[in-house]
Amino acid sequence: MTDRERFEEAWHTFQPKIHSYFQGHVDSKEDADDLCSEVFRKAWEHLEKNRDTGLSSYLYVISRNTLTDYYRTRKETLPLEHFEPVLPDFTEELLREETLKELGRALKELPEFQRDIIILHYYSGVSLADISKKMGVSYSIIKRGHRSALWKLREL
Repeated sequence: MTDRERFEEAWHTFQPKIHSYFQGHVDSKEDADDLCSEVFRKAWEHLEKNRDTGLSSYLYVISRNTLTDYYRTRKETLPLEHFEPVLPDFTEELLREETLKELGRALKELPEFQRDIIILHYYSGVSLADISKKMGVSYSIIKRGHRSALWKLREL
């Protein structure tokens, strides 16, 4: 598939979702139109550099950053909950499609000790201190294992 075909497919698939995302965060349809166009302009400019990353995840990151820039340039402040995704299906779909697959593959690459820490902490909500107690290992070792696991996941 050529870059142009890949981009056109992404446009048809994600443009309505990204536009709706912006409409939920800005006051005017015109601003939402402009922000959506800006996202796809940036995506096109950097398409070659991001050939290996999932385009849908990349579009989501650009969308979030574009919205942040929009408010930053207007010197407006909003409550934090305003930055929560208005369309959960948009965010969930992107995460489900690529990010979670990549994360699952990366978790399999971790040593068992580090994988257990990540799963207990992020999926089960167990604090690092409680993980330390459950595993019978000092807190500092759990902290180092956690930090190492995060670095390894970023690399993978």
